[in-house]
Amino acid sequence: LTEAKAITSLVFYISRQRAVLDREAALASSGYVGVSSLHLTMLSLLPKFSTSSNWIKRLMPTNDVERAQAQIPASSVAASTPSDGNDDSNGNDYLNAAKSDNAAKEIKRSLFGHQASELVDSTIQNVLAYAQTVTELPKGVLPLEAARLFRPAFSWSIEHSRESDYLPSLATLVAFVRRSLTQIERGRRARDEKMRLASNSSEMTTADLRKLVASSPYVELSDDLNTAQMRALASVLLTQQAQRISRNTTMLVSAIEQALVLLWRHLSFFTSGANDEADSTNSPFGSSRAQPSLMAIPLASERETLRSDASISLPPLLSSLSELKFSNDELANAPTHTSFVQMLVRRIKDLVLRDGSVI
Repeated sequence: LTEAKAITSLVFYISRQRAVLDREAALASSGYVGVSSLHLTMLSLLPKFSTSSNWIKRLMPTNDVERAQAQIPASSVAASTPSDGNDDSNGNDYLNAAKSDNAAKEIKRSLFGHQASELVDSTIQNVLAYAQTVTELPKGVLPLEAARLFRPAFSWSIEHSRESDYLPSLATLVAFVRRSLTQIERGRRARDEKMRLASNSSEMTTADLRKLVASSPYVELSDDLNTAQMRALASVLLTQQAQRISRNTTMLVSAIEQALVLLWRHLSFFTSGANDEADSTNSPFGSSRAQPSLMAIPLASERETLRSDASISLPPLLSSLSELKFSNDELANAPTHTSFVQMLVRRIKDLVLRDGSVI
């Protein structure tokens, strides 16, 4: 995961360097393999990490330090993991799945699991930023020719039932935003509770105090502390945990904004009639950028299908986003973030609800 974070950060940085991409395009015919060869690999990380918790089941400590961290409760509350099991499991399969889920939850709650989750969140942000960069590149060579040409990075399907395993789709972005909203709401409740207890540590039992203090990296002999000392330390620790949750919220909000921009721009591109003549050979990425030409542009009938699917699947999500408000206590420049999200919600509504429906 550490390597994934570093590599995605590097690929994102390189994707912003016009000179590197121009050189790569010039050498493409000679068999040169550059950063463009990682395009699909980058995008495939989104459905792998951002819309499912299955990755946590494969997370295992590999050295003494990680094994020790896996035994320490996380210093902040991680988002709960929804069940990914199949309802038709039974017998031994059911028991094995239950054991696997319980083990995954224990790791998720540990310091080791929480650090892994932070690495995954950073990786997702890098991939979203990369997708934002590669979808909008200058057409011209000279600064005066700075008009932007949109190149889709996701396929047009917005329903998982129509989604292909070959390439991430708009359904991936929708699932990610929906999941992130759930994480933000859980984080808010956890943050509020921690701030409340930080101000009223006298409400905590001695057992809870010892458990909290024992997880602190600052105390080696927690049994030597008296109750008053534990309450003072608990207030500090709870405040730190609340602040860490706020930082995680900031990261999630930024990722949601990036995902909504991508969703809006792709919907605008796919539902317009300007691309009827385009095909999957030359339209999506353009030979001048040496990007893989794999994106199928929806036909007129498919555009109607997309609009119909979007008008059914998006209203609940857009309604939740419309109610999303941030305070300056939980997010810096909260009004700016709130206004930006609401602006994107309005634009997406305008695209998918041409009949003026109110949601």
